[in-house]
Amino acid sequence: MRDPCREAERRPRLRRGGWRSAIVVPLLSLLALGSGGAEAAGAASQDIFNNFNGGTVDNSPMAATVFTIKQSYLITMVLDYHWNNGEGSPGGTIALRCSQGVVHGPWNVVTSSGSGASNVNWTAEPSVVLPAGTYTVVDSDPATWSQDPQSGGAGFSEVKGVVATSSTTTSPTTSSPQPGGTWRVVSPKKLAPMLNVTCPSSTFCIAVGQDGTIMTSSNSGLTWAKRPSGTHYNLYGAACPTSKACIVVGALGAGIILTSANGGATWTTRWTASSTSVNAVTCTSNRDCIAVGYPGLILTTADGGATWTNRPNPLSPYPQSLSVVVCPTPSDCIAVGADIMTTANGGATWTERLNPLSGTRSGFAGIACRGTNSCLATGEQNVATANRGKTWAVPMKKYTYDGGKTWMTYPRIYGNTVKCLNARSVCLLLSTASSLWESGDGGVTWFMVWKALYALNSFACPSANACVAVGKPDAMSTTGLIVRRASGL
Repeated sequence: MRDPCREAERRPRLRRGGWRSAIVVPLLSLLALGSGGAEAAGAASQDIFNNFNGGTVDNSPMAATVFTIKQSYLITMVLDYHWNNGEGSPGGTIALRCSQGVVHGPWNVVTSSGSGASNVNWTAEPSVVLPAGTYTVVDSDPATWSQDPQSGGAGFSEVKGVVATSSTTTSPTTSSPQPGGTWRVVSPKKLAPMLNVTCPSSTFCIAVGQDGTIMTSSNSGLTWAKRPSGTHYNLYGAACPTSKACIVVGALGAGIILTSANGGATWTTRWTASSTSVNAVTCTSNRDCIAVGYPGLILTTADGGATWTNRPNPLSPYPQSLSVVVCPTPSDCIAVGADIMTTANGGATWTERLNPLSGTRSGFAGIACRGTNSCLATGEQNVATANRGKTWAVPMKKYTYDGGKTWMTYPRIYGNTVKCLNARSVCLLLSTASSLWESGDGGVTWFMVWKALYALNSFACPSANACVAVGKPDAMSTTGLIVRRASGL
């Protein structure tokens, strides 16, 4: 199949200046790639593109920074220059967009000094294989990105890489050498984009997605079977209060709840409504469950999902959409989304809680608890509670991409799914950029453990020896995938 980034355009003439970066790409980022990366480390990274020059620079590029490669490269470094009148810029992200629109990254940068000023060099180490094609460098802070007439008004950038061999080239249908281990695609080729996965036991997992897709696994995510859902609605979440009983929720422009009594083999529609969407469900017992959604929808069941009761939202008639719900105790539950809400009576009544960001509401996409009191909510900002959601604080102080050699405080990690392993007091966060992060201190410090090649929406770890993640091959794809790491985290 033709690669979406492969093209037949004429290669543009690259302007090269007299100034070159003295930054050396650490071998660690290459060695972490596995056997393919180790082979690439045997060859020195070379300039693929470099438009630096010795001219006087201004901010705000007037032209795109574009380069073309005629063969596949393992990209080891992208360096953007932010002189910004000697003020530099505290940091951001860099991405590479191919001519057909597929975006690789963004990758958070490490800043360094240059020309007597701090934070002028933005360095990202993507460790990603790009096929032949034309690419545009996307900088998150163009207002401070340096350019001059000699660069044609394009932002200063240097791209380094190693010619990719058969062992360094990766694709969504093969194992993908990545920091954090080897992840393999374990789903069938024809699969709708997947939206959520949960593993209620060490062996059983259930994944749901667009077009009513339900997949189940009985061997810790190693193999998957497609199950008939009886609907074409998008499905957003699942919960299994017993080894056989499961509940799936979803829809777009409507709301739907399905139940299964045989481990997901067959499904029955239990609840539907128009102009709503059920985004998530959790269960506190074999019979008691709570589902939340749009617009501020809250439902409870006391019979395992056979019937549902609509609970009043305290913000009616202007309720906020709710994305996910978690229950640290059978009675105490927390729902987050565009709002934070708590209940102390199993979902019968709810109280709005302000998040700590100047008393304003900010979007949250995930929540997980490390015990009966401490929980972590993630999204546009990560916040934590130590009293079952009554009060919240911003815990994150710093994060690292390289095992602790370099620490950053900005930009924030935008979180998607978060899971906490109570036995180890460890929380794992899947960011919106499909990076997997680990924190052992309740979200104060974070270590990146995996940078995915895919566009992922959710992950789950059925045991310490296995993790699965779901999403799409890339942001532009109309198909889905499930990937698995056999060695856990």
